[in-house]
Amino acid sequence: MTNLSAVNHPSEAEDLLQYRDLFRQAPIGILRTAIDGRILIANQAFAEMLGYNSLEEFATLTDRKVTNLYEDPLSRKRLLENMTAQEPDDPMHFESRWRRKDDTVFPCRFHVRPFVDYSGDIQYFEGFAEDISEQKLPVYVTHSM
Repeated sequence: MTNLSAVNHPSEAEDLLQYRDLFRQAPIGILRTAIDGRILIANQAFAEMLGYNSLEEFATLTDRKVTNLYEDPLSRKRLLENMTAQEPDDPMHFESRWRRKDDTVFPCRFHVRPFVDYSGDIQYFEGFAEDISEQKLPVYVTHSM
């Protein structure tokens, strides 16, 4: 007789492998940052969005902080102020302009939420980042006469 619960419920190790693959293969940037802006983890899509050939190349940077990516240095400060003013589990959605490795600027859409401990203190931020350059291109409509 087959134990259906064993078939339908993957082991914890299988779950971890599935989440790891999902994280690695996601088409948009996924990241976790410390309160001070240090990038704790990121996926390949995040590195590529910033102009790096690989996550390994991105990981070799000594100053990996999201604060260095914003075109406007005050953007991160405003984000933190807004984030601490809202409910802990509410994600924040916003757009900002970031700098790539080659110093070009691009528009980026973010979905960020704080991870809050039992005492209510923010420990880090988790989020998704998406290059929306193509969506921001002007649309030209031609009319035939």
